Amino acid sequence: MRLLAGWLCLSLASVWLARRMWTLRSPLTRSLYVNMTSGPGGPAAAAGGRKENHQWYVCNREKLCESLQAVFVQSYLDQGTQIFLNNSIEKSGWLFIQLYHSFVSSVFSLFMSRTSINGLLGRGSMFVFSPDQFQRLLKINPDWKTHRLLDLGAGDGEVTKIMSPHFEEIYATELSETMIWQLQKKKYRYIGGKWDKPSEILEIKGQNWEEQVNSLPEVFRKAGFVIEAFTRLPYLCEGDMYNDYYVLDDAVFVLKPV
Repeated sequence: MRLLAGWLCLSLASVWLARRMWTLRSPLTRSLYVNMTSGPGGPAAAAGGRKENHQWYVCNREKLCESLQAVFVQSYLDQGTQIFLNNSIEKSGWLFIQLYHSFVSSVFSLFMSRTSINGLLGRGSMFVFSPDQFQRLLKINPDWKTHRLLDLGAGDGEVTKIMSPHFEEIYATELSETMIWQLQKKKYRYIGGKWDKPSEILEIKGQNWEEQVNSLPEVFRKAGFVIEAFTRLPYLCEGDMYNDYYVLDDAVFVLKPV
């Protein structure tokens, strides 16, 4: 009787999962459909909103407050960033790998977060700056080195890897167990412990990037920091079968305690 009940439950679960995977709303089915019906430059190009790549770095200095105008560092689309974009575009076209990722995501999303699924699959790496952009922002040369780096919320450690050549000891924090596994594979020192949710939300005002950035100097001042330099960069993420890559507007600050 127990065997029959177990078999019945397994059968029902299999039918439910199959319907969930192959419905037109499922990631797996949509992935296959998109790749069959779109060619180069099709829907996948929508990740950046068809925004010209150089627009990712544009800053209207006249809209910045006076204290920020003096420390802004202009960044550009460089070779390191272009290599990341090219690799991401190539990966998004690997049909069978992307189908496999969609299948695993459909199954594991029942009990895992998207971040943890990405850590398990080794996909969805982030890109903030290239080595050249990092060195230019900090005003350091390629041989500059110091003692320790702490990366809070390091993810899979790909952004950490850009900074790591300049530090003797690399430490990282992360909540996702699979991302911690990725960090440990890179030999970074994981700092565990209990992490509380933020007690407050930053009050950011403004309708555009420049106006929103103007909200931050006062936040940093109250926290005991002064801004040494800052720049505008795209916060890039590897794509999938829907998009070649994903992008958010980002502001990167170099701070000094006072």
